[in-house]
Amino acid sequence: RQMVRKQWYQRRVRGSRCGALSPPISLMMLTILLFISLLFGLFTGIMFGTQVYAIVDDQTGIEKLKNEEATWERLTWKQNLQEVFGRQCGYQWLVPTMAPHLVPGKTHTSNKFQV
Repeated sequence: RQMVRKQWYQRRVRGSRCGALSPPISLMMLTILLFISLLFGLFTGIMFGTQVYAIVDDQTGIEKLKNEEATWERLTWKQNLQEVFGRQCGYQWLVPTMAPHLVPGKTHTSNKFQV
């Protein structure tokens, strides 16, 4: 720890630059990095939106393209979300380490598609 402080102080006093690249190249690389991160954020947001829409609508995109009718009991959007996340709406939905809430003696439909 002392060695790191000493090296940092020596570089600061001597006036050496932190980066090995010139400022225009650093700016160009930062701009490219920002653009790539915005594309990733856009892609992630779109994928999140399509997944939530499929859960709420209770129909996948493939089923919509095939114009398949629902052969199952249609649930409300709140029931669909509860079916996916396993309990009442709350902070537990955002914590993937929580154990599922299973009621003894009840058949849980969220397990019916396990292979």
